[in-house]
Amino acid sequence: MDLVRRLKDLQGDKTQTEFANELGVSQSNLSRIYSGDRSIGVDVARKIRMRFPELALEVASFLLYADIPERDTAMPKEDVHQTR
Repeated sequence: MDLVRRLKDLQGDKTQTEFANELGVSQSNLSRIYSGDRSIGVDVARKIRMRFPELALEVASFLLYADIPERDTAMPKEDVHQTR
C-alpha cells in the first residue's frame, strides 16, 4: 500500500484540516499531496514519521524510490561498441 493511501486511511473520519493540523502541515499542502500535485518532501516525511512512527519504513521507502526515475534519462549510457 502506498504512503498517500496509508495517510488517507489514518485520516479516518477527521477532516482534512484536522488531519493536516495533526501532521503539522497546511490543509492545502495535504490536499496537493493527496491529489498528486505535490510529492511528499523530506520535511513532511519527517512530520509523518514523528506522528506515526509505525510508518517509518514506508516513509523511508517512499523517499528512496521517489528520487529514482522510472527510466534512467539523466545519464546517457555509454556505447560499449564505440571506438575511441
